[in-house]
Amino acid sequence: MCFLLRHYVRSGSEVIHAAVPSLLPFSSFSGPSCIKKRKKGSDIFYIYLPDKQGGIPITADRLLRSIGASGRYTGFDYAVYMIEQIVSSQESIHLITKRLYPETARRFGVKPHSVEHALRTLINTCWDYGDRDAMNEIAGRPLMQAPSNAEFIDMMAAYIKGMT
Repeated sequence: MCFLLRHYVRSGSEVIHAAVPSLLPFSSFSGPSCIKKRKKGSDIFYIYLPDKQGGIPITADRLLRSIGASGRYTGFDYAVYMIEQIVSSQESIHLITKRLYPETARRFGVKPHSVEHALRTLINTCWDYGDRDAMNEIAGRPLMQAPSNAEFIDMMAAYIKGMT
């Protein structure tokens, strides 16, 4: 089960955002975001974010991919690990620099500064080239600028916790 994130209309090679987000069920899931055309050959299509109701649990990996993050960035694996740590530990994110960065760095065999830098690069890439509307949906509010590392990890973990 997925929920509708946005409604688009394709005009030639240009894609136009045509409607505000609303909730509509969609029962099949085929990757980080489901795309379903209204009818064959139609220029109207929908983009969906994953939802847990259909039996497919939301994961940090799937959520990051739905906002435009790519697994080719080193920060992607770090972000997945950190989000999963926050979700599973039931702790807050208050000790991100003192506990979470060093723990992630040990896990991946790098320095804590490298983890922080790679995560910042991933966030800025998602902000510049990814799906800002999806980020706003996950944050639960309009974002005026790219979130900080701690804000990003916190909003992703909170979204996943809210879906479980």
